Amino acid sequence: RVQDQQDSKDMLHKPDAAYITQAGRGYLQVGNDEVYEMFQSGFSGAVFDENMVSGAKEIAKLITMPGKVDMTGNSVKLSQKQKAEAIWIETLCKCMGTVIKNNKEVIQNCKDPMSKMILLVDGMYMALEKIHMDYPESEYNTARLRDFVTIYMEAIRKKPQTSLPEEIITLSLARGKKLPQAKEKTQLDVTKEYLALVAKENGYHHDIQLWMPLLKEQIYLEEFREFMSSCFAKGKWKKPSEEWSLEIVIGQMDDPENQNQMPLAVDFAEQGHIAVIGNIVSGKSTMLQTMAYALIQKFSPEYVSLYALDFSSKMMSAFEEAPHVGGVMYEGDNEKIGKFFSMLNNMLEERKVLFRGGNYRQYIQLNGVKLPAIIIMIDNYASFKEKTEGIYDDQVIQISKEGINLGIFLVVTGAGFGYNDITNRVGENIETVLCLALQDKYAYGDFLHNMQIDVLPEGGIKGRGLAYYGSRILEYQTALAIEAENNYQRMEKIGDVCRQMKESWAGRTARRIPEIPEKPTWSLLVQTDGYKDLLEKKDFVPVGYDMENADIYGIPLSQIYCYLVCGASRTGKTNFMKVFIQSVLEKRSEVCIIDSPKKELKAYRKNEKVTYVSGEEEIFEYFRGTLTPVFQSRNKIKNQMLNDDFEEAEIYEAMSEKKPHFIFIADMPSFVKLIYNAKLDMKGFLETLIARGRLHNIYFIAELALNKISEVRGYQVFESFAEYRMGIHFGGKVMDNSLLSFEYMPYKEQAVVDKVGTGTLSNVTEQFRTQKVVVPLARK
Repeated sequence: RVQDQQDSKDMLHKPDAAYITQAGRGYLQVGNDEVYEMFQSGFSGAVFDENMVSGAKEIAKLITMPGKVDMTGNSVKLSQKQKAEAIWIETLCKCMGTVIKNNKEVIQNCKDPMSKMILLVDGMYMALEKIHMDYPESEYNTARLRDFVTIYMEAIRKKPQTSLPEEIITLSLARGKKLPQAKEKTQLDVTKEYLALVAKENGYHHDIQLWMPLLKEQIYLEEFREFMSSCFAKGKWKKPSEEWSLEIVIGQMDDPENQNQMPLAVDFAEQGHIAVIGNIVSGKSTMLQTMAYALIQKFSPEYVSLYALDFSSKMMSAFEEAPHVGGVMYEGDNEKIGKFFSMLNNMLEERKVLFRGGNYRQYIQLNGVKLPAIIIMIDNYASFKEKTEGIYDDQVIQISKEGINLGIFLVVTGAGFGYNDITNRVGENIETVLCLALQDKYAYGDFLHNMQIDVLPEGGIKGRGLAYYGSRILEYQTALAIEAENNYQRMEKIGDVCRQMKESWAGRTARRIPEIPEKPTWSLLVQTDGYKDLLEKKDFVPVGYDMENADIYGIPLSQIYCYLVCGASRTGKTNFMKVFIQSVLEKRSEVCIIDSPKKELKAYRKNEKVTYVSGEEEIFEYFRGTLTPVFQSRNKIKNQMLNDDFEEAEIYEAMSEKKPHFIFIADMPSFVKLIYNAKLDMKGFLETLIARGRLHNIYFIAELALNKISEVRGYQVFESFAEYRMGIHFGGKVMDNSLLSFEYMPYKEQAVVDKVGTGTLSNVTEQFRTQKVVVPLARK
């Protein structure tokens, strides 16, 4: 029978099959109605009756006029049933006797009735299995065996006149207890047993099946040879093939037409971005977990970097400690997500510059894997878009368009494409779609762009779906990452593997999503990759964290000469000076500290790389003996280049080859007063140096409290110093600072008070966009 007339017409070109009412009835059609007959199929699920086969006794039957059996005699059947029951109970009694005999001492020593019962029931299960009796272990069967054990013990104590099986049956009826029931064989079971017996008697032992088994509901990655032959083992990753590929196994496909079952594999290198589409609780998060586990097992951290935005069940949290994973973000991590996308934008720009019009595949073929492929997984795109108010949609769209050529790939999950789910402008750049459980056949056709679908996935099985295999659409089952009793234990096991990988890997890990530590310190700063990268660049001095994106901020030396460190008292000015000093000491440079009467920078007095001065004579000697010769020699080079029409950028580049000199002035007012009141004349030299010393690779950094500005106004050294209008302001309320320019900030923001240690930069440009810097504590 079919569902409606149209279905019948599609098959038979007639509506007849829609009107069938009886089970097992159908129509047989051959050709163009050469044969067209209704038939009734036989039923093989009925209980097998041995007497029906032997024909030993004729059972009385009442037959109607048309010849159908209307009633069958019950007395003979009842007798046969009672006999079979007695044989079954006798079998149970024999098993019970064996169990008691084999465990006699244990039973005698067991004082707890419950423990004794458990021992006897477990023994009965094993005894029945040993004699090949089909009595599966279940809650119901266990309850029946307990009843049997209780009645058996009572019958033994009574010493019955009748046989033990008859006494047990009688007692069970009297006590209202149900005894274990033997499983009745169907006619189909007996037929299968008979065929197996004939095959055995005739020596036929061929193991080939006529058809493949059904897809298992739970498959594990370790069951695939392709996975095991290339996975992480003994603290090492296998060397990947020479041809660049990002292929991983994530499940098993079923091809009944060709009697084949093969791995479901995806290759980001060939297929690009991937969308996983399915209803609620269809296995989308599990598939992402399997993908991530397959990737970290097959590829080392230098080959692949992973980032996850988990807005679903937090199953990706298991990967947080893997060396491949740069970060996992959840609902509510708005600041971290913002920093991630900022970092991602930087990555996009870096790769565009590096590839110079080429793409990631070409770069890998030419240079090898110098840059890892980046996989970004967004679980539950609808929730991600809603919770972040869609502010990252444009960036995700950009990644979907440009990412593949730059080695950046997306994996997104959702219920579909549209305004309230995976954005259509993202979806149009995704060619590979893996479908899990959906509403109907038309939904599969819509997402797979093919309405000619011959198979639908079995319903009610998590992880079951449809996907392309070549040009054909086949059913698949998603593999589970690791065998475990539940998702929680699986995540624990994955976490253990990730920690093992982290301990085994000594190379460079995935770039971490930049985060500003809750209590930033110098020791934490120097451990970051960003600090190390900036330290290697001659043009930057790393001093803190960019407040907007948590990147390491470095002062661009090409933009500064005289640098003011301003702010109210106790806002972090001196700490910034210390961080600046410690950072330049890591570079190849000359450092001079002109300390204040309070000796706030005396901690660096004994440092061999530092020239520490504080008194008039020491300062004069430094300017005359050290700085004057350097300035004069470099000034000649600068003037010559200016006469030759060199640009400032070219002069800076030439000077940057020479060792930089950094002069740190701990307190601008006390320094200016000392210069102008000194017996040793050095104000003329300093006035000239401050006014004309730019582009000599010499830098002055001076601390100035805002409440002391009036003390230095009118002195030429200070006025020339302040004219550069470059520096950093601590404590907020930048509107009070008349020395530095903060015109880029809205007026309301200029009145905001900042935390201690947070500095606002002056003269922000398109090239150098950092506005606020969080400076770590200088203590090591």
